[in-house]
Amino acid sequence: MKRRWSDAWILLAVIYASREKPARLVDVIAAADFIQHAIVTYREMQGALGRLTAGGYITEDNGMLGQTAKTTRFYQTLREQRSNVRKDEQAVAEFIESTAWLPGDDPHAMEIVAADYHGLSEADFNAAVDAYLSRFPRLTGVKRKDKNH
Repeated sequence: MKRRWSDAWILLAVIYASREKPARLVDVIAAADFIQHAIVTYREMQGALGRLTAGGYITEDNGMLGQTAKTTRFYQTLREQRSNVRKDEQAVAEFIESTAWLPGDDPHAMEIVAADYHGLSEADFNAAVDAYLSRFPRLTGVKRKDKNH
């Protein structure tokens, strides 16, 4: 199964958010924003969670996202190398063999195939994004460009 560049972004966000225990979706969204300074879209998140779960990189239990043993081993080795966010993201991309980002990359263009992740509804995703954004009072009332993606 082909993995996208955004799968590496989401996997790193899961790793960062679940260092000590499985993470809530809102915390994964926060970590993703920390990494890329952008809010992941629903389709990026849904596709990534499907492909990463199917590939054995992450676990999901009652909405809590965590690392599998192979991901934990990988990241422990990476942490020993004293890295930074950009290098971590590149290493994760190599670990999962994801495609590189290209200008004009459309997150909706890639077929999700069997990895379509049914454990995340769009309503739950939007609620998690809204909960994350509510942490920043200055952004209250700011409308997201597209809640449908």
